[in-house]
Amino acid sequence: MGLRLNLGCGRSPLAGWVNVDVAPLPGIDVVADLDRCRTHPLPFAEGSASEFFLSHVLGEIPDRAGALAEYARVLRPGGTLAITEGLPDPVAHVVGTYAIPPAPVD
Repeated sequence: MGLRLNLGCGRSPLAGWVNVDVAPLPGIDVVADLDRCRTHPLPFAEGSASEFFLSHVLGEIPDRAGALAEYARVLRPGGTLAITEGLPDPVAHVVGTYAIPPAPVD
């Protein structure tokens, strides 16, 4: 089992997860700038995470493509990327669980 990363958790860290946020709040394990993942990679090895959880985070990141590319780098094959969003922006509104690489479509 790889790392379980809770990205952009703010004041809602999860027990049993590595809690990552831009600010060193109580319960944060790793401080990282999620807005700049394309130029400042997350401090985790390639393929080291088995799960990512983001709740109301992706819509706040200007470079979503760069962030998702970085998550794909850190996520191990067959890992889980769970994203929830509730923003009115249709580009940011992503709800679901995705596997990297995606499962084949029949």
